[in-house]
Amino acid sequence: MELKFEFEKFTIGRDKLLNIEMIEKSGERNLVLEVDNDWIINAKYVK
Repeated sequence: MELKFEFEKFTIGRDKLLNIEMIEKSGERNLVLEVDNDWIINAKYVK
C-alpha cells in the first residue's frame, strides 16, 4: 500500500510535531507517524 498526502507548504515550530494517526476500524492495529519540521521543510514535490 502506498499513501501520498498533499498540503500547501507550511511549517511548524522546531519544538512541535505533526502527528498523523491511522486507526483500523476494528481497532486492532493503529499507526502513529510523528513528523518533525525538518521532514516538512525537506519534503519533495510529487507530480
